[in-house]
Amino acid sequence: MIKKLLFVSLFISSLSILAAAAGEIAEAKPMKKGDAEKGAKLVGTCVACHGADGNSVVGQWPTLAGQRESYLFEQLEHIRGEERVIAVMKGLLNDYSDDDLRDVSAFYASQKTKVSQADEANLALGQQIYRAREILIQESQLALVVTDRLEKALSQHNTQCSGDKKLNM
Repeated sequence: MIKKLLFVSLFISSLSILAAAAGEIAEAKPMKKGDAEKGAKLVGTCVACHGADGNSVVGQWPTLAGQRESYLFEQLEHIRGEERVIAVMKGLLNDYSDDDLRDVSAFYASQKTKVSQADEANLALGQQIYRAREILIQESQLALVVTDRLEKALSQHNTQCSGDKKLNM
């Protein structure tokens, strides 16, 4: 009997929690949209790292073009509030209002993401570097195997020999 009462009370509690959550979800308001044209006038500093159209040419800095406006706005808020610390951006957003951040976000969200920006010469050089790295890794692994085998052979030799016949590596 007690188990049934506990079950019923847990069930009713669960339903009331779900109802409350549904009410909160229904009250959620859509994010206020920014103005991409206004945002274009506010990104002068951003261009240095993220490119004129939000397509960064340096892998160290992210491409902002084509990202969701709500995501960009949220990240800019976190950076401005120092919840997300990016040393090179510290203080850059302090004078931007929420509307300014929405406008910047709208601008970058409206841009097209560019892919495959590397020129052919750099692509070929990158492939050579990658392949050379792979060869070095293979050779170093081989060197480790050879060294290990030499050490074992030397150790075996030294256990069988005495005096000046012992060898050192």
